[in-house]
Amino acid sequence: MRMCQKDVGCPGLIQGLKNLLGRGRGAQRQVRVELRDGLSFIDEVVEVVSERGIDVAVFKDNSRVEVTRIDAITEIVATA
Repeated sequence: MRMCQKDVGCPGLIQGLKNLLGRGRGAQRQVRVELRDGLSFIDEVVEVVSERGIDVAVFKDNSRVEVTRIDAITEIVATA
């Protein structure tokens, strides 16, 4: 399912990212992250934290990303 920040707001996107936490155990759930600047990447969400009042998503292989920079996320569901 794809979640756009413009549709669900920043709190909704944060909740969507948090819902992906812990799901990676064994299944390695991945998410496609689309940034506002047009770049995108696929990675696993490690945690979502607040640093000095700024919400940040932490990914396994990519750097920390401020949630306000994220345009949309899409959970990638592996098929057997």
